[in-house]
Amino acid sequence: MYKIEKDIPVPPARTNISKADSKLKDILKTLRELEIDHCFLIPMSVDELKDKREVNVLRSKIAYAKRILKHREKTNIQLTSREEKLGLRVWRIK
Repeated sequence: MYKIEKDIPVPPARTNISKADSKLKDILKTLRELEIDHCFLIPMSVDELKDKREVNVLRSKIAYAKRILKHREKTNIQLTSREEKLGLRVWRIK
């Protein structure tokens, strides 16, 4: 069982993107400009592509950026991505 504590204030919610996460900022900027049937490549090394966790982390960042656009800017886009030799390619399909 965990220790129950009282009178500890809840910290404020995260309202902006961490300065350390520049890849997410780059994805957001690109998605804002991306038109239907256009795509972009996120470069990844061969080792990163082999490590499926790295690919999944990147796909999670893309999904998070998509949610930010949907909620903050009321932009509802649909994306699909595929792994290629040079990295992860992302298409806007709607």
